[in-house]
Amino acid sequence: MNLKEQYNRIGGKQLINEASLKSNIMQKWDTTQVIEKDLVEFINSAQDASGTELTSKIYMALKNATEHARRVVRKG
Repeated sequence: MNLKEQYNRIGGKQLINEASLKSNIMQKWDTTQVIEKDLVEFINSAQDASGTELTSKIYMALKNATEHARRVVRKG
């Protein structure tokens, strides 16, 4: 079962809307080590759930985000 199937199985958007979730990412990620650990766990879970194609897409998204972060740092 891939991630999309799992998402739909547990209620998808309806579940998220009902929970009224808000991001508290900065509270959860208090160090860069925690960020890296979470990203590695996410990538491994995606690979296990959906295989190489999804992992390749995640790689490209992270690469794009890294380039964005580099531009932000350079602007200082």
